[in-house]
Amino acid sequence: MVLLQLMTQMAYLNEWVVLESDHIDGLSGVVEDLEASTLRHPLIGGAKVCVVVFVSFWLNACKETLTSLLCLHIYSQILNI
Repeated sequence: MVLLQLMTQMAYLNEWVVLESDHIDGLSGVVEDLEASTLRHPLIGGAKVCVVVFVSFWLNACKETLTSLLCLHIYSQILNI
């Protein structure tokens, strides 16, 4: 019985390695997108920013982060961590 449980948990852990790698890649992409869309200079002298584009980048980053966190939560429940 215990051996079967351990084998089942090992299978989940092996799947987790693949999922974790995918999540790290996804979060790295989110960070890159945020850095690319972040204003690094003060808005002076009549400079303008497209708020719609900025908010769109921000919402996409939040969505990706929340999706990753949800997946992490679900798999932690499956693995009883």
